Amino acid sequence: MDTIHPLPIEILSKIFSYVPNPSEWTLVNRTFWGISRDPATVAEWAVVQFDKWRAFDHIIAKHRRALTPTVVTAMLAKGAKLSRHLVQTVLQHPSFTSLGSLTILELLKAASEKYQPFVHGQNDRTRIERLIHEFPGKTKNNAVTILIAKDLNELLELSYFYPIKSAIKIDDRGPIHEDVLAVLLVFAKPWMQQLFRDGFRVTESTSLYTLLHKLFFISGYPESYLKFVIQENGISISPSNYERALLHALRGDRSDIADALLDIVLPFDIEPSVHGAIDSFLSVAVVYLSNLKDALVTNVYRRFPSPQVLAGALAKCYQTGGHAEWTYTSNTITWSASTLRYFLDNLDWSFHQPGAHYLFEVAVRQISEGDVNGMDTREMRSVVEECMRDHEFRSRKRQWIRMFECHDDDRFKWWIDLVVQAAHPVVMDTEDNREMPLTDFLRQWAQDSESKVGRWAGTLYRRDSRYYHKFMFVKSKCTEE
Repeated sequence: MDTIHPLPIEILSKIFSYVPNPSEWTLVNRTFWGISRDPATVAEWAVVQFDKWRAFDHIIAKHRRALTPTVVTAMLAKGAKLSRHLVQTVLQHPSFTSLGSLTILELLKAASEKYQPFVHGQNDRTRIERLIHEFPGKTKNNAVTILIAKDLNELLELSYFYPIKSAIKIDDRGPIHEDVLAVLLVFAKPWMQQLFRDGFRVTESTSLYTLLHKLFFISGYPESYLKFVIQENGISISPSNYERALLHALRGDRSDIADALLDIVLPFDIEPSVHGAIDSFLSVAVVYLSNLKDALVTNVYRRFPSPQVLAGALAKCYQTGGHAEWTYTSNTITWSASTLRYFLDNLDWSFHQPGAHYLFEVAVRQISEGDVNGMDTREMRSVVEECMRDHEFRSRKRQWIRMFECHDDDRFKWWIDLVVQAAHPVVMDTEDNREMPLTDFLRQWAQDSESKVGRWAGTLYRRDSRYYHKFMFVKSKCTEE
């Protein structure tokens, strides 16, 4: 079995360093098992898999049994970075890290030779995090800030601290990784520049949106620091990471972060990522509509318009709404008439488009609840009128019920007059979207004692005569027909 791989040991060792799961490698044969136990090979594997800045952190957190004194020496020889605070953490939590005593002594020896003096009783990361907590938001160059920044930079130089997202989870009492990065970028920019030039990189697991949010909170100018990181090649932003960040900005109504992302010059075309964020945001608008501020998403869309993306995203909203009553609360609709009109223009006002139907549905609901939301519905009415009179949009049964329930008789009469004047069939709330001639719908609605309105006619009259008058108004329209 040992002869099935005639490659030299050196080549097999190189291959091993790129194997994500070493446990499977060890099961092949004795030769492979022996390669996986070689200290130089293990050290190479750790540096390749986790990079030189994170190698010690990850191997202690995930593969501590593989870390022997000889592996420590080999990792240092291959350029792995050993931070002082990591050794302090190992000394303070020996039972948690479960490292052998000889391995701990080797780490301590290496740290003591590199860092003078080596402080045993304190943890550099804890001290740095305490300083970070002292920085206020939107700081200025006041005396306190300058003093804290001075202490921070001295501690960074002394401990050679680099802000990795540690895989060693002892407690979560300190600030999150993006907090640390943001403060160092603002108040220790020369130090971060030194790390970037030495090969340090911000990983893909770092939340780009959270980092920008923290930078804005501290400085108010997140784009300038992000541009600095990009220019120094300190972060590799992928299209997927960019899209996630923009989506979070849309959901959080953070125009500042969205503008920073849209203004960044990146080595890839951001348009597909922008379209992906818009699609993800709009396609779940039924869920996020209570947080939707249409001005931001409209401004982003105006910079990268795509009727195909818009139609697809809004069609998903329409399908999510289904054929039953939508369960929006009275204060969830926040779309403006200008946004609806702009999006309908992009969709050519086609009543055959499910996305256009969704926008029409939103407009009707906003009109029916205008007095609850305190909004002026006149502009929204003009949108609905244009849809029905000029583009043959059909009313739905559920829209009639909403209008019937609204607390404004004039609004209800406006709706019936508009629908009767357009004379389009009414779409029933069925799976096949069956249409019923308007005359038949009005007559059935007014006469059918089993219908929702029919039941209301007798019961609601005692509580609120307005419903009865609306009911009689429908019957009068039947007579006119």
